Amino acid sequence: MTGELAQIQEIQKELLPIEKGNENAIWSLLNRDFDVNATANRRLEISGAKAKNSSQVAPLDLASENGNTAVVPLFLRHGADFKASSNIGHVALSFAAINGHIAVA
Repeated sequence: MTGELAQIQEIQKELLPIEKGNENAIWSLLNRDFDVNATANRRLEISGAKAKNSSQVAPLDLASENGNTAVVPLFLRHGADFKASSNIGHVALSFAAINGHIAVA
């Protein structure tokens, strides 16, 4: 389980700059072939971890939810699927609108 815990922590570390809107860290992820469409669960599957996370939101959803006006277009330019829906049926536009981020929507 220690290996899985480390994998989960690594994935959480990747998602933190997206939540915070840290453009430099996001550019670093994108330069490492970061999959802009993979949810946290998908990242766990890819890493081989058996643990599951309830998060079915993609990086674009997270950036939209947090109103990151510089990050959203960056993900779109790198192929983020703006039509993909989360496990609760929302798309990135929904996350932005629900949270009052009209500039992102």
